[in-house]
Amino acid sequence: MAVSMNLKKTIHMTGQIMVDSKNVAYVQANISADSGVSNLTTTVQNQSLYASNITDVRAQIEAFMDELYAAEDATIAENSASETEAE
Repeated sequence: MAVSMNLKKTIHMTGQIMVDSKNVAYVQANISADSGVSNLTTTVQNQSLYASNITDVRAQIEAFMDELYAAEDATIAENSASETEAE
């Protein structure tokens, strides 16, 4: 009997966007530690608050995306450095 494990490392990021302490939107992303590529999910939880605050909510989503891109870039750079050292 052969027992094995395939371990995958990911970076998980979440953001809860609120207006007056009420949940409006939820943003989450998972970044593969191997590739630096992410998948992203955005869920609007309160459509009326989202619509009435759309500019500010979108600005918060954009801020989340900036953090996500920075984490992706750092992961890709780290992987490139590791590959260069291994050569």
